[in-house]
Amino acid sequence: MVPGKRILYSEKLLPRKSRIPCRLRMPQIFQWLMLQLLRLFISCVAFLVQLEKVDQGNEGFSVWGGASSVDAATIQLSNTLGSVAISISRIWYTGQYSVCTTASPKHHEYLKSISAFAAFDYRDAEVVEKVVDAVKSSSVNLTIGVDAITENNTSKLSSDILTATASGTGKLVITLPFPETDAKPEGIETLQTTAARIFTDSPDVGAWFFDGFLKNVLEKKYLVPLPPIEIIKGGISATQEVFDQLKAGLVERNSP
Repeated sequence: MVPGKRILYSEKLLPRKSRIPCRLRMPQIFQWLMLQLLRLFISCVAFLVQLEKVDQGNEGFSVWGGASSVDAATIQLSNTLGSVAISISRIWYTGQYSVCTTASPKHHEYLKSISAFAAFDYRDAEVVEKVVDAVKSSSVNLTIGVDAITENNTSKLSSDILTATASGTGKLVITLPFPETDAKPEGIETLQTTAARIFTDSPDVGAWFFDGFLKNVLEKKYLVPLPPIEIIKGGISATQEVFDQLKAGLVERNSP
């Protein structure tokens, strides 16, 4: 194999192909690793292809846990896809979404900088009421929500928001099964999505995303991989430290 030309992929799933650099200087390898974080973004793309046509207007989109990598991508894509007004497979966008999100207060400003119009503290006991009040006062038509956390009561809280704003016609996307301990909300359609669905359900969208759209939006910085890579010193011996950080939910601590 010629250096720099190695390809890793499944012959049956060509959209999954990934060029693996044979040799890269240190700054270059970091850039390449940042691109690999975009694999996580495909979960939200797999969801976005399920949406029906969005008419021009003040359409709303709620994101629970905006500081996570998947949700930060969701926030950016909800605006980027709308602004380019594309129609690929089942994707139809003729307008941008107004995105509201929940996160730790320390992340609010950076989330607004990537196009969220409002951010709320997810630990606030009145977070649902505050989101609903903000949506209604801004005249945003909020009918769609994404919960990439899907742990504890996040799905219930997300659906409570839509129940109050969507008039019984909302859609909530989750990345894990809806908790059995909570009753599914009436009138809210729940959709579970995974990254693999972009290849199994809509392979043409996967090819379009990686072969054309992604390169363009990265170059123009319409889409920025977040949170940024953090280097943990110590090599393989630092593995447990990394796992401890992930378990503690500290992966977003170095976000802008």
